[in-house]
Amino acid sequence: MESPTSLEAPPEDSDVAELTKKLAATSASAEKSTGKAVKEWSKAVSPITSETINHPGLHPACLEFAPADLDPKYSAGMRCIAHSYFVVGLYEILPEETKTAQEADEPTSKDETKECEGGSLAQAVGEGDGELPTHGEALANGEVPTGREQKRKGGISLYRLEDHQLVWKKDNLQDYGVYDLKFLPHHPIFATSTTIGTIVIHQLQAEEIPETRHWHLTVREIISHEIFPAGKNLITSIAWQPFRDASDLKCILAITVDNSGVYLLGFHENFTRYEILNHGRPLHEHVLKTPYFETKESAYACAFSTHAPVKIFSGGDDSLLRASTLSPCICPGQIRKRPCTEGSTSYKKAIAQSGVTSILPLPIYDSSDAWSILLVGSYDGNVYLCTVFDGEKTSADTITSFALGGGVYHMKFLQAYPDPKSQTNVESQWDTDNQTDKESQTNMQVSFRFLACCMYAGAKIMEVSRNKDGVWSFSILAYFKDLVYVEEGKLSVCYAGDVQPVPVQMGEETPDYSGQRLCVTSSYDDSKLSLWSFDSGESRSILSPKRKKFRPLHELLW
Repeated sequence: MESPTSLEAPPEDSDVAELTKKLAATSASAEKSTGKAVKEWSKAVSPITSETINHPGLHPACLEFAPADLDPKYSAGMRCIAHSYFVVGLYEILPEETKTAQEADEPTSKDETKECEGGSLAQAVGEGDGELPTHGEALANGEVPTGREQKRKGGISLYRLEDHQLVWKKDNLQDYGVYDLKFLPHHPIFATSTTIGTIVIHQLQAEEIPETRHWHLTVREIISHEIFPAGKNLITSIAWQPFRDASDLKCILAITVDNSGVYLLGFHENFTRYEILNHGRPLHEHVLKTPYFETKESAYACAFSTHAPVKIFSGGDDSLLRASTLSPCICPGQIRKRPCTEGSTSYKKAIAQSGVTSILPLPIYDSSDAWSILLVGSYDGNVYLCTVFDGEKTSADTITSFALGGGVYHMKFLQAYPDPKSQTNVESQWDTDNQTDKESQTNMQVSFRFLACCMYAGAKIMEVSRNKDGVWSFSILAYFKDLVYVEEGKLSVCYAGDVQPVPVQMGEETPDYSGQRLCVTSSYDDSKLSLWSFDSGESRSILSPKRKKFRPLHELLW
C-alpha cells in the first residue's frame, strides 16, 4: 500500500484557497498516468480495506446502509444485524446500437392511465465547448448521439461489514442501470430508480443458518413498476416521505426525471399498486425560459422538508433550487382526493453556478417565518447553505458557501438528528399552525456533521454549525480519497458513499456516536468500494473559512 499524503491543519482562520492550493500541489506532484492510484487521507481517518465489484464493467453509482432503527415489528435477528448490511446500485453503458430510420420514427406506446409524458435523455455537453458538464455526462461518461439507442445494464449488490471487511453476499443483475436507491425509513425495504423508467421495490429478509444458528440477510425483489414507457425516461433520484408507519397511503416517494419533471408516487397494498399523485402531473418542472424559447433541463435531486408544511425541494441542470408545498391535510391519504399543490406556494431560486446535484435539509428552523434550511451541493464544487422563507412572498437566500474541490454529488448525515417535529405523528407533520418548535430553535447553537461525496476530490467529513451570534460556518473535519487515473490526466470519481448507522444499545435511550465511525465510499470508473473509519474523538477542523457576511443571491448568478 502506498503511503498516504498528509496535510497539516492550517490555522482556523485560513482561507479556503489555502487548502485548495495544498491539495492542488499534492495532486500535481503525482504522475497523472493511466492506472496511477491517488490515495490521500487526513489524520482522523484510518483506511481499512478496498474491494472491486465482482462484475467487470459494472460501476457503483449509489449505495446505502440499511436502517439501524427498524420498526419493532421486525424480528430481533433482523433488528440486530440489519445496520451491518448495505446495498450498492450498479450502472454500465453498453455499446450503442444504430437504429434504422423506420425504428427511429416508430412511436412508443403510452400508458394513458398514468398521465405521464415521455421525454428523451438530456443531451450531454461535449468536451471543449466551454460548458461545465451536465450530471448526465458525468455519470454516463459520454454523449447520447442523435439517431442511436443507448443501452445500459446494472442492478444491485448486497454487502455486509464483517470484522471490518467488505463481504459480498448477493447480486441481482438486470438489463438496466440503477441511478439511485433509498431505504424506506425504519424498514428493511428499499426502492431503486432505473434507467428504463421503473421503480423497483426490494426487501431484506432474515434467514437463520442451521449449522451455526446465526442470522444473515438476503434480498428479494417485491415488484417492479413501469412509471414511464420503457426507454423514454431515466428516473434520476428518489426520496421517501419519512413516515415510520409504512401502511397503505403512507408510502409516498418523490422522484426526479431527466425530462425535467418532479413527481410524487403513492404505493398501496404492500407496494403492489401505485399511482402518480397530483392527477399524474409533475409537481413542478426544471424548465429554463427566455423570451424566445423554453428548454427542459434534467432534474437530479429531490428531498422532503423536515417539518410542516410539507415541501418537496428539487435541483437540476438549470442550477436552480425549486420547490412545491403540498396541500395541508389531516392525513396523507387525503392528497389522493385533490391536487398535491392545490393552494400551495411554488418558487425557484438560482443557487449554484452549475447543476444542483444533492439536497440535504437540516432538521431545524432558522426563524419563526422560515420554511427550511438546506444544504445544496452542485457540480461547481461548492456546498451552499440556503434559507427558505415563507412569508407573504416566498423567498430564498444563500447564507454561505464552501468550496470542496469537486462536484458535491451526494450528502449524508453522520447520525440521526432529532426532527424539529416528530415525523412519526402524522397529524402533527401536516399541521401548519403549530409554531412552538420554530420559536424555540430560532437562535440555538447547533452543528451538523455530514459525509460529502465530491467526485474528483473524493469524500469529506464536513460540519456546518451556527454560533451564539447566529453566524453559520462550514468546516472540513476529515477527508479520504482512494481514486485512480483511468486515462491520461483523468481521475476516477466518487459518486457513492454512506456512513454505517449506529444502533441503540441495550439499556440506552439514544445511540452513542462518539468514537470511530465506519464509512464506505466508491471509485466509479475502476469499480471499487473502500472501507475506512473516521475517529470523531480525533477530529479537529482541517479548514474553517473566515467568517463571511451574508451573501445575497445575485452574487451567485451567472
